Amino acid sequence: FGYSNPIGEILKYHGATYYLITGILKTNQGNTFLNHEVFLSIENKVPNQWLANRVTTYVRKEKKADIDQISEQTNEFLFPIFKKERQAANMPIETIADLPKWKFQPLSEIHLHSDKVAGFRDSGGAVDKLYLFGLIAFIVLLIASINYMNLAAAKASSRAKEVGIRKVAGAKKSQLMGQFLTESTLQSILALGIAIVLAGLFLPIFNQITNRDLNLLGGNLQVMIFPLLLLSILIGLLAGIYPAFFLTQFKPIKVLKGNLLRTTSEGQFFRKALVVTQFSMSVILIIIVIFVNKQVHFMQSQELGFDDHQVMTIEIKQSSDILFTSETFDKSLGLVVKEGRFFSTDYATDKQEAYVVNEKFVKEYDIKSPIGQEVKLMRDDHFGRIIGVVKDFHFTGLQDEINPMMMTARRNLANYNYVIFKLASTHLPATIAAIKKEWAKIEPTHPVRYSFLDEKFAAQYEENEKFGYTMTSATILAIFIAMMGLFGLASFMTEQRTKEIGVRKVLGASILNLTNFLVKDFIQLVLIAGFIAVPFGYLLVKKWLEDFAYTTTINAMPFILAIIAVLALAILTVSYQSIKVSTENPIKALKVD
Repeated sequence: FGYSNPIGEILKYHGATYYLITGILKTNQGNTFLNHEVFLSIENKVPNQWLANRVTTYVRKEKKADIDQISEQTNEFLFPIFKKERQAANMPIETIADLPKWKFQPLSEIHLHSDKVAGFRDSGGAVDKLYLFGLIAFIVLLIASINYMNLAAAKASSRAKEVGIRKVAGAKKSQLMGQFLTESTLQSILALGIAIVLAGLFLPIFNQITNRDLNLLGGNLQVMIFPLLLLSILIGLLAGIYPAFFLTQFKPIKVLKGNLLRTTSEGQFFRKALVVTQFSMSVILIIIVIFVNKQVHFMQSQELGFDDHQVMTIEIKQSSDILFTSETFDKSLGLVVKEGRFFSTDYATDKQEAYVVNEKFVKEYDIKSPIGQEVKLMRDDHFGRIIGVVKDFHFTGLQDEINPMMMTARRNLANYNYVIFKLASTHLPATIAAIKKEWAKIEPTHPVRYSFLDEKFAAQYEENEKFGYTMTSATILAIFIAMMGLFGLASFMTEQRTKEIGVRKVLGASILNLTNFLVKDFIQLVLIAGFIAVPFGYLLVKKWLEDFAYTTTINAMPFILAIIAVLALAILTVSYQSIKVSTENPIKALKVD
């Protein structure tokens, strides 16, 4: 309509039905899957029959109404209607138990809980992914909290005399713990403010990397401040409770006599346990990322059972379960005929009485000799026969299992959904232009809306690609935080052993010997962490893959690679500090108090 006002204009639909334009919706309706271009009155569009589940029905109920009772009454009300229509379609039923039950779902649950519900396949939500992202957020916070615990406890020697003096001066244990917990909580609250600023700065970059359109806290920052503040306080308390407890256990006399941490191994085991926890979380995240990308690659590279390259499709009607095809359909898609033959113009009866089925159809109905087997479509008065069996092919994505399928060559345009062209690679633009020109002669009032089959299949996997990018980004962040903590801990531990390193170097130890000496403890921790992480990673990966009908194999290599990756990062991180200390003058190291 250009810039003119379309209100009051007339649209002609299917060349026969006329519609009056009464309103215009805003282009951006927010986060919704109801992104249709045109909304028609249901009385004019939907056929008065119930056997095809093509319509999504919304019902506004009273607040006090019992939804279970409504569902039961709906089933009772529709049973006689279904019974009558099923009998007319030669599929008689006797009891209400023979029908699937009608259920209702709250509008608020559609986005996250309807990935397997008919009519809501485009809602795009999956609560399992949300739980997984929540788990990742928890892991990142846990790793950061462990960093704080480890470094605070490791640096306790610098505050040991302060604790000893305050205890001698009469400070109670509860007062000291309160002080340290207050410090950690204030640091966490300060980190919250910095985090909000950084999230606002880096979110556009994150959206670009993961191909998403997220905004900071859904635009409700003021609503989320209080919950985030509570979370920040909780994290501060949990992260600070171990250092506070550890510091307040010091005996004043021992502390004031010298460096406590050089004469005792107290707390060493717990710190190692925290490091193992960090490494375990990092290994689990890498395992998940490897399998997510492995599954996406599997779906993109899996043989579909037909050739979708350079296949142009033009949509002409709503999709259907049964494929209404023509004699050249098998050649256009490169289908493999396993038994019998495909439709042919040499046989006049093929247009009405012949059917071609897939292998799953034969297996599902346990047909021993499919060629010549009599079958018929619903509402048909007479039987046809199967003339051929094609190899199973994925006519939907790999997230769906291949279902039994029938093909017919009936000449009824109302049953066709797409026109398919097999195009040569050469002169592609000219070929498309020629098709558009011929299309305009047949359908002058309907413009061509075409796509390519390989692009349509790729679009089905786009959400999983986004998921993979998001997982990879989150894992890189978590591992970076873990390595920061490891770097700090390694710096402190090598500093604590500076005099020992000096003595070993004077006695002839090489830089490689000293590096191995300092790194070996961390290698052991990584191997223990890997042993712990593998079963948890396996369970999470197995749970995620349950959403797909066809999945990549779960083998040992991704688990081994995850452990090796964390091991390599740990060695690089610790080796830097080890080499730095090992190359210093040993005389200088021996003078350290």
